[in-house]
Amino acid sequence: MNAELTKALIETTARLTTEAPNKLPPHILGARAMELFRLARGLTRRAEAECSYEMSETQAARNERSDERAYTRANAIMAELGLPPVEPMSDVRGYAIKIFLPSGRSNSMGGRVWGIAS
Repeated sequence: MNAELTKALIETTARLTTEAPNKLPPHILGARAMELFRLARGLTRRAEAECSYEMSETQAARNERSDERAYTRANAIMAELGLPPVEPMSDVRGYAIKIFLPSGRSNSMGGRVWGIAS
């Protein structure tokens, strides 16, 4: 993980620590934030491959199932934290996972979501 992603992970963990309604120990929040980053990395990687390369129907279906599993897991993490479900990626150039914080705090130009970098 490079320095930029490390900084984003620390900021996200800090946000979750202060804003998640379900107060979990910091080491659990850090682990959940790390998992969100891992899920986002996979989602972005698959979306970029889909945009860049021609895929067979089987491979596209496999990627779709993988994306569904990733978003299901991300939503399970949000439920554990007491936060609303994530917003899926709408553009491969943006954040793969977008979470909504109770304070409305944002790290994106859109100003309403906290994006998980990949």
